[in-house]
Amino acid sequence: MRVGLIYREGSAEARELAQRVVDRLKELGAAACMLAAQEPIAGTESCDEQKWSHDLDLAVVLGGDGTLLRAAQLLEADIPVLGVKLGGLGFLTEVRPEELFGALDDALAGRARVMERMALTGRIIHNGGSQGFRALNEVAITCAGMPRVVILDTWIDGVFVTSFRADGLLVCTPTGSTAYNMAAGGPIMHPALQCITITPICPHTLTSRPLVIPAGSTVTVTLADGDVKTVHVSPDAQKSWPLEAGQKVEISAAARGVKLVCSPAMNYYEILRTKLRWGER
Repeated sequence: MRVGLIYREGSAEARELAQRVVDRLKELGAAACMLAAQEPIAGTESCDEQKWSHDLDLAVVLGGDGTLLRAAQLLEADIPVLGVKLGGLGFLTEVRPEELFGALDDALAGRARVMERMALTGRIIHNGGSQGFRALNEVAITCAGMPRVVILDTWIDGVFVTSFRADGLLVCTPTGSTAYNMAAGGPIMHPALQCITITPICPHTLTSRPLVIPAGSTVTVTLADGDVKTVHVSPDAQKSWPLEAGQKVEISAAARGVKLVCSPAMNYYEILRTKLRWGER
């Protein structure tokens, strides 16, 4: 067995837990592979980002949702991801530190409950070609630098929908509905759903509302004619590329999602109640 390991950088707790994971993997006869960019741990193999996910049976992420999103960007195969919450809310990193080793044993033995989460794929199309990307949570199209209202013409399956006048636009998955989308006033979607949500960020009109569309749809966004503001496209806040006049971004559901190991103790609604404090006085 070969296990990829990523931990939250700058966290002594995450590094200490990573060492314990490596020790446990040795006991189980499994090899651990770490990113070369992270501080190495004795007894692990070191790989660059392009090779890290090759031939993995499992990926273990120790940190918050941002650390897991970074790992999801690097995965190239159908690899289950065991996320351990060491960050803030932790909607993606469901497993608590005290549950880690039981969940690790179950995942390696194929007993863990795993849910495949829908992901997005997209590309920025320009005269010289295109720039492709993937996202597990959302693709954010926002003004760079000083926040300003931007006009974004939006099509679904080639049919014009509207020109959003807003600080930006989010195209998100059900998994991403509890992230930036929720902060922007979008709906919470159960992660088992297959759909795409389009949510304007601080829209400049009371009639502009989030829109939920089928997962088979293709969303196309361009800068409105005459709008020359600097706009950036950012998948999962991991990378960013400019979207300039005359260019367009196309976003659709990816053929392959991301498999996340579920919490062994809580279901999705318990996680929502715990993290959003529903029902508390």
